[in-house]
Amino acid sequence: MRTPPRPRAGEGLAAVAATAAGLLGVVAVKAAADSNRPMTAAALACAAVLALVVLGGWAYRHWAGGRTHHEQPVPLGAVDDSWFTEETLDGFPAEAVRPLLPRSGAPGPSALYTAWVLAVHGRDAAWLDRHLDLPPGVAQLLTDRARQRP
Repeated sequence: MRTPPRPRAGEGLAAVAATAAGLLGVVAVKAAADSNRPMTAAALACAAVLALVVLGGWAYRHWAGGRTHHEQPVPLGAVDDSWFTEETLDGFPAEAVRPLLPRSGAPGPSALYTAWVLAVHGRDAAWLDRHLDLPPGVAQLLTDRARQRP
């Protein structure tokens, strides 16, 4: 299965910002006069706690929001031999798929039939691309032809 790359630029930037804020806090406490150090340290500690609460809330909302916005899978029911019958494989576009397959490393007939049956049962091209290792364009062709089936 192919998984899309996940850029981590935001996480790296957050780590650099947190490190810089921590260093600035240490410098501020060291630079404060002896009589003001406890007050400076307390103010910086409160600011750090507030920043952690805001960051935690943002991370939770991002995590929870990401989970709810993902594609909810369509229940397919039980998969058994009845999925791979002449009726479900009827209309499989073998001649149209053949030119899209690479000369070496092409998926076998069982993988193509599985993709076809899933397309017939309502899976879209993006889902097939994410979950099956198909050459480019094959998933789109299969879903388009599956929708044209009577």
